[in-house]
Amino acid sequence: MPTTVTMLSLIRDSAEQLLPQELHDFVAKIVANPDDMAIPLVVADWLKEQDEPELEYAFRWMAKHNKKPLSTNYNDQSEFFFECFDGVYDQFFLPSYISPLSAGWLRRINNTIYFATYLAAVAWLAVELDELKKHLQVEGM
Repeated sequence: MPTTVTMLSLIRDSAEQLLPQELHDFVAKIVANPDDMAIPLVVADWLKEQDEPELEYAFRWMAKHNKKPLSTNYNDQSEFFFECFDGVYDQFFLPSYISPLSAGWLRRINNTIYFATYLAAVAWLAVELDELKKHLQVEGM
């Protein structure tokens, strides 16, 4: 029985070099134009065609809520992180737990997790949003 490898699993396993070049090109456009929320929607449409629902949802969520991984430099290396609000993540993040998506982490300071790549940050968001949806379904919300 063939095994299906998703783009999300490749990112989680630090194998981004195996991702389609189109995704890398999209990310380059997003990083070059961080305030253009139309680009993540184009990426989401493309991910839908590729049958990548978790990543698709994360890109749509970012566009809808005008959120994106922010870039910083630490020891001459680019890092990406999501902005914190008053020391905790906004309502769509659950600060009480961290998903096991740790391969792309560089470091964690308080409630801010720094990622080695833009896609590692988006993959973390995709996993968190998926967990949140499951939690809300269990709670009957």
